[in-house]
Amino acid sequence: QSDIICAITFLGSFTIIPYAAPHKSWRCFKYHKQSWHYIIKTADRTIFYGSDTVLNHDFYAGIASQHTIDVAILPIDFVNLPGTDKSQFLSPEDAAHAAQELKAKQIIPCQFGSFNGQGHVMLERFQAELAKLGMIEKSHVLPPGGLLKT
Repeated sequence: QSDIICAITFLGSFTIIPYAAPHKSWRCFKYHKQSWHYIIKTADRTIFYGSDTVLNHDFYAGIASQHTIDVAILPIDFVNLPGTDKSQFLSPEDAAHAAQELKAKQIIPCQFGSFNGQGHVMLERFQAELAKLGMIEKSHVLPPGGLLKT
């Protein structure tokens, strides 16, 4: 179950809405077992920015029922750290399914190669899963300084 903590509007130009999602990692959240995701809304666009979490179909479908996601930015760098298991992080395949649940119009993978130096492998797995889901044309890998124009 996700909770909205608060929404902050900046000078009327955009709003940031944080959502709490379950997270089971040993490495974080001394006080909360949650990961924060953000919706960034402008007058005509909605961006979902995801952080480390598990694949929770109800969570992502719930976001999609409240927002039309123009762009989803999702981490795809699953790593098996000591004390962790697959259920604690989005794998590249999980991230593709999260994008599908979000009904994202455009998808930007992030955080690949951050932990294990296997960024190209994670990216290939993500794109292969998006292709299976018929969503590969929505994927955009941005180089540093790159732009996505929608």
